[in-house]
Amino acid sequence: ASPGGWTSYLAERGCSKIIAIDPAELRQTEPPPPCVEHLRQKLQDALPGLLQRKGLAADLYCCDMNAAPSLVVELFTQAVPLLKPGAQVVLTFKNVYPKKRVWEAERDAQLDRLRSVADDVHLVQLFANTPRECTVLCRAKQSTEQ
Repeated sequence: ASPGGWTSYLAERGCSKIIAIDPAELRQTEPPPPCVEHLRQKLQDALPGLLQRKGLAADLYCCDMNAAPSLVVELFTQAVPLLKPGAQVVLTFKNVYPKKRVWEAERDAQLDRLRSVADDVHLVQLFANTPRECTVLCRAKQSTEQ
């Protein structure tokens, strides 16, 4: 939800259902549109309830939380059952490390870990990224075998 940046972007582009998960209020000038369900909690707290929902099969998973890449990837792997095979994935990796070599090693380790549950893993630097973050684009694996 970031808190609300990606949510606003997705709603403006016509997504029919958005589940925004963030413990903070969404920062929007207007109330969220009806397509937005805001769960005001951390992702790790929201996942158990989401995993119990019947018929949830998302086309897109977008995570811009302020956390170490290891937690971002761990929570994504837990959320994979909520996604359609081939669902698009957008993850932000935040550099929470004081030394560049530690950051690069952790980033690369998590990219390797991500490849076990995702295809077409690409690291990009978006214009909106700060110098201490990067974006990972991929797709949830087509196969249900993990």
